[in-house]
Amino acid sequence: MNEFTAKKLGEVYAFIKVGGDQFKRSRAALASVMAEVELERVTQTYVEHLQGMGEVLQTAPLTAIITATAEVTGDKLLAMAQVYMNKESDWDDTSEVLEWLGFFEGGAIIHLALVESAARELELGELSTLVGAAADFHRSLLAEIEIAIAALVRSKALTS
Repeated sequence: MNEFTAKKLGEVYAFIKVGGDQFKRSRAALASVMAEVELERVTQTYVEHLQGMGEVLQTAPLTAIITATAEVTGDKLLAMAQVYMNKESDWDDTSEVLEWLGFFEGGAIIHLALVESAARELELGELSTLVGAAADFHRSLLAEIEIAIAALVRSKALTS
């Protein structure tokens, strides 16, 4: 693994960590458009991916670069969230939460695809498997967010 891949892996680690925290934070707003069992599945999957990344970091070369990049990227993601979700009450607004998560998940997918491609090219089997599963999860989650926002729009458009 070279420095480029290590930095991108750090960015992925940040997306997983921040994403899990933000999903938990917005769970109450999401309860109106997602089933409880689905909310729990998403929360648990974030936990599993975070644990998997922790295991990868224990044996990965360039760990200092990965963790430093994860910290910087995490701060950037939190700053973007603060700009978009600029009032605490936004985290209780289902529409705002879905819009923000749509933006966030799109970014996560692109970063995961990059690391997945690098891991495949470098023949890093364990990492390739982990980020491949994470990419699939985030693609699925983005699709669920699209469905949820369509349902929300239908319900809002039908009320006065």
